[in-house]
Amino acid sequence: MRNAKWVMVIVVIMVLVGAGLYWFGLTQGRSQLEAERQNFNSQVQQMNARMVQAEYGGRLTQARFLLCRTSYDLDQRNFGLANSDLKAAGTALAAINPALLGVDPAGFEVLRKDIAATDINVAVDLEAQRILILNYSARLEDLLPKASQAATPQPQAAQPPAPAPPQAPPQNASQPSATAPAAK
Repeated sequence: MRNAKWVMVIVVIMVLVGAGLYWFGLTQGRSQLEAERQNFNSQVQQMNARMVQAEYGGRLTQARFLLCRTSYDLDQRNFGLANSDLKAAGTALAAINPALLGVDPAGFEVLRKDIAATDINVAVDLEAQRILILNYSARLEDLLPKASQAATPQPQAAQPPAPAPPQAPPQNASQPSATAPAAK
């Protein structure tokens, strides 16, 4: 009878130890899952921010292209196309949050309003309109951050490896040196 009690006590202790270990493992697993979930969520937020920044960068590039195309259309005397390209450039600029691109918001807004207020006319001096469009393009370029150019690593000239010091061949008295001139 006494052995049966000890067996029961050991079984109860093992069940309690097993339950304790199970609980410990469960809490450790949950904490690891929570840490991984937080890491994943931060990566998703970073990717979303990069995606929005890339979208704004694409719209900015589109606006720059449309301003250049407006100038080209004016040179070709396509006033209707020039006007629609200019309006499309204004629309592309309106869909940009300049702060996310590192652009001065006040200057950007002034430029956007100037572009939106401009209308290309056939009867107006062509050269003055072309200069105005080129001015808009130059103002937009001036607003762009120059950090992207500074962040690009400049190629450096490859440093030649340091020359190895000359090594003198071992001189053996019984053999003539291969570099020494042979005596005749």
